[in-house]
Amino acid sequence: MNALSSAADAATNAPAWHGCIFNGEWVPGHGGSLAVHEPATGALLHEVGKADLADVATAIAQAKQAQRAWAATSPRERAAVFHRAAQVMQARSAEATLLIARETGGILPKAQREVDEAVVLYQQAAGMPLQASGQMLPTSAGQLSLARRLPLGVIGVISPFNFPLVLSLRSVAPALAMGNAVVLKPDPRTPYTGGVIIAQVLEEAGLPKGLLHVLHGDAQIGQALVKSPDVPMIAFTGSTATGRRIGEIAGRHLKKVSLELGGNNALIVLDDADLDKAASAVAFGAYMYQGQICMATGRVLVQRGVAQALTQRLAEKARHLPVGDPVSGTVALGPIIDQRQLQRVIDIVSDSVAAGAVVEAGATNQGLFYAPTVLSNVRPGMRVFD
Repeated sequence: MNALSSAADAATNAPAWHGCIFNGEWVPGHGGSLAVHEPATGALLHEVGKADLADVATAIAQAKQAQRAWAATSPRERAAVFHRAAQVMQARSAEATLLIARETGGILPKAQREVDEAVVLYQQAAGMPLQASGQMLPTSAGQLSLARRLPLGVIGVISPFNFPLVLSLRSVAPALAMGNAVVLKPDPRTPYTGGVIIAQVLEEAGLPKGLLHVLHGDAQIGQALVKSPDVPMIAFTGSTATGRRIGEIAGRHLKKVSLELGGNNALIVLDDADLDKAASAVAFGAYMYQGQICMATGRVLVQRGVAQALTQRLAEKARHLPVGDPVSGTVALGPIIDQRQLQRVIDIVSDSVAAGAVVEAGATNQGLFYAPTVLSNVRPGMRVFD
């Protein structure tokens, strides 16, 4: 078999979503294609279509048109779609778990937990259309005043890479269930688990065409959603810096926003604590998904009398945590998501050490695999603290 015929066979056997965006159907994006590589191995996982600004405008227009009929659909019909979606998601649990681990670099238990939560989110969405959605307001004698909750229209959802399925679906499912349409922009590093699989599940569950659009691409796609006058609300999960920019733009347009942003969380250990349990709690909080989550423990504040003992326990634990390919099932930590994120980690540690922090464990890497790291003598003003 020659190279030309191999390429032809590959194209023939490619899934329908390969090289595409979603608008109720899988269609090529006008911005080219986006290759996605597995962080653990560097292997090419798949390619998706890349949207351009014209694709954004088309998606918003189609979603706006489809939303009117969907909002008029009976609550029971809308609920039924999400009951079916929960069943479809459950049936695809094993496949989705593996793909989340491969695309994000997270360990298999984390991926399985995310799939389980996705099933619950679909089930919760199924109950939303059947809840009371209005109230009777106090009025003068002889008058009746009612307040109704109505769909907003087209909701823009911009989601991150760290929990791509759950953090996309957490906004997508309720918005659709309550009669809105959605244009979803998943993180370009996790386009399948943050977008494609949601479109597949809802399509199989019977969601009418045009209500969900999945647009892969870079920051200009998200910016176009935020600026569009036909998108009255943006749900964003991601960095504080990006969230601040979205909030500023949305404010100028009097647009509703839901922003879940980064955090720098502290864990406090007092001198009467069980230090073995404390070390385990710190390790879990700090190293879950390589620390790439907004709820991660970023700093540990310890009473002076037990600081050295806790540091020793934590450093010993960190040195023995296995790091490697998460699909193997035998590791506690996988790779950092990409080279840019890895360099950020390296720079934070290096700058902090230069400012006086002491490396007790880790601070080394092999490719994208960064060793669990413990720094002591950390003070406010250091990058690792602030």
